[in-house]
Amino acid sequence: RKYDIMIAHTTIVFMRYIFFALASRNEQDPRTIGDLFYMECDELENIRFTKSLSLLLHALKELLEGEFVLSEQQVTKVLDQLIETLPTSFKEILSGNQPNQAYSTV
Repeated sequence: RKYDIMIAHTTIVFMRYIFFALASRNEQDPRTIGDLFYMECDELENIRFTKSLSLLLHALKELLEGEFVLSEQQVTKVLDQLIETLPTSFKEILSGNQPNQAYSTV
């Protein structure tokens, strides 16, 4: 009889621990907030891609200004033409609300 009580008590204690651990994880672990965590990770990937594309455009701008001795207006014109040939999604990422911002301030 005493053995049954000990088993029941231990079972209840373990069940309480499992519930508290689950509640703690739901409050602290960002992966438990569902798709929002994965959407944020995807956004971070897009930011890295955008930054790398901006760095490439900046390097192209420096090359055009230094190697070919082009004026700032000519370089801007070439980069604008390059951006116009990109798919719409890239254009939106690069230009945002300020055209030429992605490659002129890097």
